[in-house]
Amino acid sequence: MKKQSAFLWLFFVIVCVGFAYISGESPLFAQDPEPTPVILPETADLALGAQLFALHCTECHGVNGAGDGEQVEMRRVPYPGNFLDPAQTEGKTPEDYLAIITNGVPDSSMSAWGGTFTDEELLAVTMYVYTLHENPPISAEVTPEVTQAPAPRPSAQGTISGLITVGTAGAVLPPDTIVTLHVFDPFAQAETTFTAPIDANNNYRFEDVTITQGDYYFATVSFAGRNYGNQPVEGSSEFPNMDFPITVYETTTDANVISIENIVVQIQPSQGLLRFTQVVQILNSSDRLYVGTVPVDDTRNITIEMPLPIGAVVTEIIQSDQFLVDNSAFKITDTRPILPNQDHLIVVTYMMPYENDAVMDFPVQNRFNGEIRVLVSTDELRVLGNGFTALGKETLGNTEYSVYGATLDLIPNDIVRYELSGRVTGVGDFPQTTNTSARPVDANAISSDNLPLLMVIILGGIVVIVVVGVLLINRNRKDTQLPTQEDSE
Repeated sequence: MKKQSAFLWLFFVIVCVGFAYISGESPLFAQDPEPTPVILPETADLALGAQLFALHCTECHGVNGAGDGEQVEMRRVPYPGNFLDPAQTEGKTPEDYLAIITNGVPDSSMSAWGGTFTDEELLAVTMYVYTLHENPPISAEVTPEVTQAPAPRPSAQGTISGLITVGTAGAVLPPDTIVTLHVFDPFAQAETTFTAPIDANNNYRFEDVTITQGDYYFATVSFAGRNYGNQPVEGSSEFPNMDFPITVYETTTDANVISIENIVVQIQPSQGLLRFTQVVQILNSSDRLYVGTVPVDDTRNITIEMPLPIGAVVTEIIQSDQFLVDNSAFKITDTRPILPNQDHLIVVTYMMPYENDAVMDFPVQNRFNGEIRVLVSTDELRVLGNGFTALGKETLGNTEYSVYGATLDLIPNDIVRYELSGRVTGVGDFPQTTNTSARPVDANAISSDNLPLLMVIILGGIVVIVVVGVLLINRNRKDTQLPTQEDSE
């Protein structure tokens, strides 16, 4: 009976130790004690947190924190969870949220913001997110502060004049052309206008104009159904006389006068994706203003359609109000008229998923006889392609890029193509779930990683039971077969 009890106790100890190991509660497998949490103050600036959230977090987490951001809708990042759901904070503390926001989540789209935000900002966005399930989302609009009336600004009387030049050969400026002078007060958000005719030599002149320090001045003129003008100039009481020359053109809709001169693409890893900033230089080789033929509305026509690589999601365009963006068709449309022989730039930023390699290609809608340069900010990424060669290093701002380039001669509908190769740290291979939503985890749950160990422990217990059973059977047999001392007597 003592042996039987010993084996049963051995089995009991094995099973208990196994389950204690799985749950992490056994002193034999004790982990390092968790640090004492730092209790976050309740005085965090939630309005500041809302502004930071609106600026940096809505692409994935959505405007209201419901996990329905654009990157999630486009299936570029995994679903990060719904901050409006009280279950998100169950079993979690503000310190847990602070750690995730500060340090990020490795191998996920959740970046570390500890090097970007101050301690106050980290606390603000942490408490804003942590309390979203209790409080309605705060509007991120900044309420303008009430300001005092500005102090009087120096002014002087001056003259604004200029020459109207017709840039299209053979075109003539009508003799009754009127020039309009615009004076804009940025403090009062008010505009004042004056008009004057041109003389026989196409000159105009505005005399005795009050030039106030800080106001902006520019002149416009209408020609061939279009308005032309100079860039606004800030007034100075020390230089009250200003000259604003203006050049006007006839218009054309002939797309053959438009060509692509150069393309530059900057590529940087960003939040688990690749960020592309693409600059396209367009040239109008004629002496007429190019306006396109396909109308967008009553005042605008399509001038340039620029396809993007399949999978691109546009995040920013310079002069975005003049563009149409179609992420479903992977293209942007420029509606700005194109002046002759002046730089017409399209600057667009888009995001794309990437793992180990990718083919980047898109058609051109206009003649392209020039250079394409691709700049990558990491040596882990290489650019390959027909005609592409490595051109060394180039520093833009504080970032050093590896430069690859090729000279292309393409006609409309030809394809620009280059390949990216190389595993980039932190880009691609998203896990199925992340901790960006701070979803509570049951520390006592048995995971698939622990299941094999648990099976070994259970099998070991079964073996013990079998061994004990065999020993008991053999002992019973011996007890029935061997005579006792009383029988021998």
